[in-house]
Amino acid sequence: MGVGLRYAAAGVVLGVLSGAVAYHGGDWPDAALVASSFFFRFAYFLMVVAVGRLSPTVARAAVHGLIVMIAALAGDAAVSALRGTPDALVPDLSTPLNAWVLVAPVAGAVLACLTRRPDVAGDLAGALLLQAQLVPAVTALVTGTDGECCTGVEWGHPWQDWAGLALSLALALVLRPAWPARLRTVLAAAALAAALVWTARLTGWL
Repeated sequence: MGVGLRYAAAGVVLGVLSGAVAYHGGDWPDAALVASSFFFRFAYFLMVVAVGRLSPTVARAAVHGLIVMIAALAGDAAVSALRGTPDALVPDLSTPLNAWVLVAPVAGAVLACLTRRPDVAGDLAGALLLQAQLVPAVTALVTGTDGECCTGVEWGHPWQDWAGLALSLALALVLRPAWPARLRTVLAAAALAAALVWTARLTGWL
């Protein structure tokens, strides 16, 4: 129970910060816009990774990810209601990207937990987990700086895209247990990201 409460508290803090730093128009300093963009790009992801790695089993990782997600949505909804603005995390469930926010914490926590395995299953879990950073970064770098792509506000572009690539590499080194596993994870993640972006361009999504 104590562990669940700690994850719930962490989720509430994440949600409150999400509602507080979300940009809904108006005049903001450039530094605030960049900070908001970086927060939504990395904070939620790193929280989910930490939850998964700290969970002793896959089942607990899924439960803890669900707790964080529900608590974050509650914190965000409370702050957004006080501000009179749309929810920052899931403003519209009709869009695939916003609906994915509900699935990502559980899936990400499970994948992060599985990265402890030294075998191919751990390699694949790591490669899939890193797509959360690789696909938006590669997509934005490939399509250029115009418009918004995949990550919401892009005031930090292209620096946050390069930061996403660097974070992916760093996590592959940190999460995987040995150098052969780290190399396999990096190669698998790079190949998967390239295939996904190439397929999206081929089918006209980009």
